[in-house]
Amino acid sequence: MSLTLSNYTGDGITVNLLDVDVMLPDSGTSVTITGKVQPAGGAPALITGSPLAFAIPGSGTNFYIVECNTTTGALTALLSTVSFAAIALDPGNVEVYRMSFASSANPDEALDASTAATPDSW
Repeated sequence: MSLTLSNYTGDGITVNLLDVDVMLPDSGTSVTITGKVQPAGGAPALITGSPLAFAIPGSGTNFYIVECNTTTGALTALLSTVSFAAIALDPGNVEVYRMSFASSANPDEALDASTAATPDSW
């Protein structure tokens, strides 16, 4: 089942406006982000650069933060293999989504199709 998260903040007149919809498909390894931004007193812009795909690492964990430029609406996915705290947002950008993927070396049985797991057997 896909999931959509919505966030709206600001007015674009006295503070930056951010109107974002984050859509998570069933695959779980991508995200589609739509909406608009408007810097305080500036012109509105549509969010661009979506959908974004993420890689599952062979070992360790990948930490992703998706940032959005509050003037242009451009999305960027930032990656760290250490932690979320190790990721620095670019100036003028705000975080709109974060996600981490652990190595597939230790999969969750409930999500592993090869074990034919069902909610009844968890």
